Amino acid sequence: MPQEGLPEGFILRPGVPADAKSFHKLDHICFPPQVAFSLALFRFHLKDQASINLVAQKAADAPLAKSALAGFIVAHVFGKSGQIVTMDIHPDYRRMGIGSVLIDKCETAMREKEAKESLLQVAVGNEPALALYRKKGYRPIGVIRGYYPYPPPSGTDAVYMEKIFNVGK
Repeated sequence: MPQEGLPEGFILRPGVPADAKSFHKLDHICFPPQVAFSLALFRFHLKDQASINLVAQKAADAPLAKSALAGFIVAHVFGKSGQIVTMDIHPDYRRMGIGSVLIDKCETAMREKEAKESLLQVAVGNEPALALYRKKGYRPIGVIRGYYPYPPPSGTDAVYMEKIFNVGK
């Protein structure tokens, strides 16, 4: 039986320190090397108690495609604010609802840690991500000039987005 919202043959589980190399590899598939995270940063988040790390992967009994790791989300909670640090979905598994499920489950975990809002940054030209975040209730609150260090010399701007959690949800 599929997990709620995930395609048949996929499961959702917490990220663990042993996932660091897989996260790093997928991050380099999803993002240019200038902005992909280091292995050390993934190791930090996967050990940090304030971090939320969730993995979507092919179920053990499902036939493996090119990658068993379909995607992951990394977030952090600081006081009453949650921050989505990164979300990566393998190109083979995009547009299947996996990102939406990861966001929903991550927001639930943020609320459990008493966050009242979720914040994130996304490149101005990343229309699929912007559309997904808008659909999930995020709204732009500003632009961060040159946030991403590519292409040189001025970089790429990021849209700063927030979602205020409804009380009682």
